[in-house]
Amino acid sequence: MLTNLTIRDFVLIEQLNLSFGAGLSVLTGETGAGKSILLDALSLALGGRADSTQVRKGAAQSVITATFSMQKEAKALLQEQGLDETEENIILRRVMMKDGGTKAFVNDQPVSVGFMRTLGDYLIEIHGQFETASLLNAGTHRLLLDQYAGIEADVSALGTLWESWRSAAEKLQEAQEAAKTIAQEQEFLSFAVEELEKLSYEADEEQRILEKRERLKHRGALLEAIEAARGSLNGDGAADSNIYQALRTLQRQEAKMGEAGAQIITQLDNAADIVQSAIQALDRLGDSLNEGGESLEAIEDRLYAVRGAARKYQCQVEELPQTLVVFSDKLKLATNQDDILRKLQKSVTEAEAVYIKKADEISAERKKSALSLAKKVQVELPPLKLEKAQFEVSVAPLPAGQYNASGIDDVKFLVSTNPGQPAGALNKIASGGEMARFLLALKAVLAKTGTAQTLIFDEIDTGIGGATADAVGERLARLAADHSVLVVTHSPQVASKAQAHFIVSKASGTTAVTKLETGEARREEIARMLSGAEITAEARAAADKLLKAA
Repeated sequence: MLTNLTIRDFVLIEQLNLSFGAGLSVLTGETGAGKSILLDALSLALGGRADSTQVRKGAAQSVITATFSMQKEAKALLQEQGLDETEENIILRRVMMKDGGTKAFVNDQPVSVGFMRTLGDYLIEIHGQFETASLLNAGTHRLLLDQYAGIEADVSALGTLWESWRSAAEKLQEAQEAAKTIAQEQEFLSFAVEELEKLSYEADEEQRILEKRERLKHRGALLEAIEAARGSLNGDGAADSNIYQALRTLQRQEAKMGEAGAQIITQLDNAADIVQSAIQALDRLGDSLNEGGESLEAIEDRLYAVRGAARKYQCQVEELPQTLVVFSDKLKLATNQDDILRKLQKSVTEAEAVYIKKADEISAERKKSALSLAKKVQVELPPLKLEKAQFEVSVAPLPAGQYNASGIDDVKFLVSTNPGQPAGALNKIASGGEMARFLLALKAVLAKTGTAQTLIFDEIDTGIGGATADAVGERLARLAADHSVLVVTHSPQVASKAQAHFIVSKASGTTAVTKLETGEARREEIARMLSGAEITAEARAAADKLLKAA
């Protein structure tokens, strides 16, 4: 819930620090004192639109800071964004410069204004005579009904089934489109697969071909060099023969030479092994140049063939095996497309049936809950001076093409404010004040739904008084049992029911807010609201009566 609001250099406010608690809090004051300024400031901290003209004259910037206690949904959102959620509070701070620039921070970490606005939606709801967005947005009607019915988990599961159905349908559509094209390409594919299979290109073969071609280009010179080297190392008078001759001569005198002679004999023995190894390596190299009797012409032909295939099928040489796989799959689809399409169609039909079954169950629950919700809201209307009004929750079937992750229902809140008048959308039928009271009636019934722990109502009691105002106050107090509720009001009946009372005043062009800490101070303010500028004894007595009744 909202626990603190700090405002600096905003419109007529120089410096203001307000603390809020649970229950019902009211803001009162004379018209023009600046009550709406507080809500404008709070709206800015929640990601609202900035207006540089709101920076107090003579100041370089405005700073608005709103502190909320941490709550589950907001914490999850902070975790998703990688923001620190270990604090006990969520601190939203908006800085607005004189030149029109703004900065947004959450727990002292910079964020986008869009994210701040999204986070604010989880924390607080602001409602006024002309700000009944939750009633005017038909998409919200379905969500509110689902919350009332307690079927959010079922709707979430339905969304998974919808995605499965949609995914199966997309695969079928892709296969159908591919089948049309592939049927036309079947002859080409058949030829291409046969050619690539016959080519039998192996991984890294091109590199091996290039290396072999390079050797074969110089095969004659290489073979001549190999033979000359073998001759120098092997045979009479060659290195191999001379080393063995020296080794045999020293071995006959080994007993007389001692340790030094033994080392020399070992070194010559090693040299002989090294020379033999070199001779064998030369033999292998020579053999490889004549391996398989492959000619340079044959190597060139193979290189030309694999590179030509790559050009023909518009891929890299190393991609030829994968190209064969792709063509083979397409050819398989072309030759077996009826069976494949039949299986995909079966998957779509099965996924659709599972979705429809679940959607029908949800629809039935919505219809049952719609009657219950409408009945409960209807009970709330007469005390709010809407005794002639009728509230309906319509759950109508959507056209098949408009089914979605939320189901098969079109949910709308409809009202009729006069007998015989057909029910219609709230914004088409009701006035601003009526919309606000419809909202209050709905909120009173849906008190335990929604994520926002703080509700703000801005002058929704305008134009009513007496018993109707008292009924408004009673419902606001009822809401305050489950939420922190802040109300800007001109109604003494509403103000009398508050746990915390703030008075807004303006002096010397500056707006100030004072919390009324004593019962006497509250009585005086409520008496002023009853009688106007001159507070009479009768007004004080009436104020005492209201406070006692609350």
